[in-house]
Amino acid sequence: MRWGLVGVGSETAIANRRALPALKALEVQGKAQVWAISSRTNYDFACNVRDKESIPQAYRNPEEIFADPDVEAVYIAQVPMAHMILVEQAFRAGKHVFVEKPVVYTQADADLLREWVKTSDRRFAINHTWLGSPLGEQSFQKLLNLRSLGRLHSIQVQLAMWGKWMEQPEMDWHWDRSKGGGAGWDIMSHAVSIAWNMTGVAPTLDWMVTVNQDRNQADHAMRARGRTYAGTRLDLVVEWVPSRAEAGGSILLEGSEGDLLLENILTERWTLSRNGHVQTYDTDRARWWENMFLYFMAPTIGPEKRPVLEPELSILIDEAVSRMYKRAARLSVPV
Repeated sequence: MRWGLVGVGSETAIANRRALPALKALEVQGKAQVWAISSRTNYDFACNVRDKESIPQAYRNPEEIFADPDVEAVYIAQVPMAHMILVEQAFRAGKHVFVEKPVVYTQADADLLREWVKTSDRRFAINHTWLGSPLGEQSFQKLLNLRSLGRLHSIQVQLAMWGKWMEQPEMDWHWDRSKGGGAGWDIMSHAVSIAWNMTGVAPTLDWMVTVNQDRNQADHAMRARGRTYAGTRLDLVVEWVPSRAEAGGSILLEGSEGDLLLENILTERWTLSRNGHVQTYDTDRARWWENMFLYFMAPTIGPEKRPVLEPELSILIDEAVSRMYKRAARLSVPV
């Protein structure tokens, strides 16, 4: 499959930092080819990447990628408010579409996406990376032997983002609502999709509250509480901590037959504690991203043919975060 990457405009842009290396690795294996890249904001940078990585084409805008007949699939990672427009243009051009979150801001957005997917024979997914296992083709349930915990009573997900990472110029959409951002649009979807992967069912969030939305004044946090279909309680916390040296996170699962704690989940090495026994897992982020593109190109994987990056599932997660965000906007309080 020949790919076009939209949004390769800086060293720290996710299209350049994660997607491009993953696809180039698959290119070596003969499983994909990076055919074109684009950047509205820094065309010179895109040209340098083109030359360095031996990519056939570099364009100034996404429309040129969509018009390129040699491009079969596009990966879109621009300012989130542009995602719906770009997805529509890509669909109309007959491309397979893999787009970064968030995409859905309203119910109308979700309905439109479903209609496009329904009437197109092209593949589509929103990149909620936690729906794929970071450790190969195993689901979290199998990897962590969650059945041994009995009935899950509680899932607590806590994510803390690195303050300096949030200071990068292209990260301002996390805070600037005019660019489609605001508290929790990006990172809260990780917490939701982690809970989804753990239980295999869609979570329902009862409420959400944000604290300290002004990143220049104090640390920022978003908290939510909800439940899964089976009644498992969810507690989700996302924090941006300016003083923090690196990202971090943990997942605590409490069940009728025992507890399990995963720590350092935003790093390359996870720590798992169960009944006094401690294990470590190397997550290999590079492989993780390669798998995500493979999952997109081959919709089922493994002996059980487990579906991954299913269009409706990724739309549902965006919908859930959108609803939570609207509540959070009304409930936001200073401390």
